[in-house]
Amino acid sequence: MSRVLVIEDDPGIARLLKRGLALEGIEVDIAEDGFAGRELWERGGFDLVILDVMLPGVDGLSLCAERRTAGDEVPIILLTARDEEEIAHRAREAGITACIGKPFSFPELLERVTALLKAG
Repeated sequence: MSRVLVIEDDPGIARLLKRGLALEGIEVDIAEDGFAGRELWERGGFDLVILDVMLPGVDGLSLCAERRTAGDEVPIILLTARDEEEIAHRAREAGITACIGKPFSFPELLERVTALLKAG
């Protein structure tokens, strides 16, 4: 069974992701801020990370850059309500695998998740 870490401060989005991915047989852990996300991520064992760019504590881009510097190569999907062009360069520098704009279509997100899990 694949295991995904979702770092998302919006409880509605976090629940949607957890429920939807669980229906696909994917185990999901949730962190509601950057600090909790960092703690879970450092423990390891995740096949994929989905995180929001704007998080309380530590923002998603900084958290991703930290983990990449530590040698973590897990695929990362960044969720952003900001203009994707605005953050695209910073996202690539931070090691983000894919960006998805909010609001997003769950089937589109699931397609990306499935492809990244198969590739990994």
